[in-house]
Amino acid sequence: MDTTNFIAFIAAAVSAIAALASWFALVITVNSNRVTLLRQAEADWDNVRKNSREQFWTSIEKAYSRFLQSRRNVPVDITNFIYSAYMPPSVPIKKSEHLRDWYVNHGRKMNSDQREMWSFVTSIYPPKSPGTKKVTDGSVVVEKERDSFHDSR
Repeated sequence: MDTTNFIAFIAAAVSAIAALASWFALVITVNSNRVTLLRQAEADWDNVRKNSREQFWTSIEKAYSRFLQSRRNVPVDITNFIYSAYMPPSVPIKKSEHLRDWYVNHGRKMNSDQREMWSFVTSIYPPKSPGTKKVTDGSVVVEKERDSFHDSR
């Protein structure tokens, strides 16, 4: 191999090594950026979830206070109300059953606490009447909070 070919070979090898090193550096940079973006996204989602939970529970507690005004035989504290009602009968529903049919099929199996819970949850999302535009129309949830409550759940 003469000197010119040798120098050309070395130049090509150095170029290939430099290209591979650049490629490797690019992969590391992209992965590092991806990890940084994923961590930032997780932090953002944690914040959104925290805010959504706070919005949800704040709206639920206000709605429950309004609900209590027309009820006498339910716990004053919503947490105790949730514990007293526990899980509704036949939940989770069968894959062959549609959620809209649950009450018709299983409502008679509810105990009194579960009936009160059903009254509460249907006061949050009342059956949609003709002329209503949103699922939250007529809800016991404070009107100015209805959209943000619906989004938070």
